[in-house]
Amino acid sequence: MRKFIFSLAAFFATILSMQQVKAQISAVAETTAEIVSTLQITKETDLNFGSMFSPRNGGGTVTVNTDNQRTASSVQLATATGQSVTAAQFKVSGEPNAVFTITFPYSCNVVNIDNPDAKMLVDNFTSNVTSPATLDANGEKIIKIGATLHVYDYQAVGTYKNTADLRLTVVYN
Repeated sequence: MRKFIFSLAAFFATILSMQQVKAQISAVAETTAEIVSTLQITKETDLNFGSMFSPRNGGGTVTVNTDNQRTASSVQLATATGQSVTAAQFKVSGEPNAVFTITFPYSCNVVNIDNPDAKMLVDNFTSNVTSPATLDANGEKIIKIGATLHVYDYQAVGTYKNTADLRLTVVYN
């Protein structure tokens, strides 16, 4: 039995010694990943066109720019109501100096809260920031949105609001 084990060991030693030895070299790559903070967007101010009178000769428009200035075409503005005219304002937060894209709707409707059949179109959105935009060194950016309100002939009296269709969307590039 010892002879057999010795012969078997010699056989394997012979076979292993016949294998060609090849030079090997290798390199190691470091693998990394970084989890960044997600973009956050917070509404700070609503878009408010203020008060106006219903047109009687064909309708018109009221525009609020990103500097909270209001202009009208074929609509008489009411100024004694004490309502503030404001562009919508959003605060975007995320990774410092990160680049992101901004999208907002093509248009939306505001609806009379007492008469849901009475609507006005809001479109021609403008922004104080061009897209793509860059967050500052603190990871913040203020975005102001202005737009045009279409006031129709004999528009129903009342307060008009939208629910959720004036949605500003931001995404990292």
